[in-house]
Amino acid sequence: MLSARREELGRPLRVLDLACGGGLIACAVAATGNTVLGLDSSAIEIELARTFAREQEPGASFQQVDLIDDPGWESVVRQELGAAPDVVVLAYALHHLPRVESFAERLGRLLEPGALLVVNEENPRSPLFALKHQYRTWVKRNTDLEWHRSYPAWRSLLEASGFDVAAPRGLDPVPALGRLVPHLCWSLVFHATRSP
Repeated sequence: MLSARREELGRPLRVLDLACGGGLIACAVAATGNTVLGLDSSAIEIELARTFAREQEPGASFQQVDLIDDPGWESVVRQELGAAPDVVVLAYALHHLPRVESFAERLGRLLEPGALLVVNEENPRSPLFALKHQYRTWVKRNTDLEWHRSYPAWRSLLEASGFDVAAPRGLDPVPALGRLVPHLCWSLVFHATRSP
């Protein structure tokens, strides 16, 4: 998917990894010659990502920003990448955002037509997700709020923000599920293109 977008543009990609955590995805994408910026709200994660990036050539760059309340992280993106990103990666991030609708609208305004949004999210319809949720809630007593949605709900939200959303692929510890019943997989991977 990324290589096809790079070939289409005829140049290295400008990639934004939102909620990048420790920077593994950002550094992997940068290692293929793309310009990559990772943003995360956690100072600890950003420091880990910077440490990891120092060992890579070429390396990604990382900035700590509040993706929810910072009104100007889009300007940080344009400044660091030199323009709007060609690709945005969101790996297990959307379900942590309390105002995800306004976040998706911000993404829609940031991206140029044809830009690619790659999403990987947990699937609340998965049997494994149900077990994880029970363990997290009743055994660990974790009360952090998360806003999980099914693929149709993510698709609807992104379409309302100006994206054309592709069908998902399933990822699961049981490999056959991804081919046979992706809607029951642990997580779903899909991409969306910014509409003209």
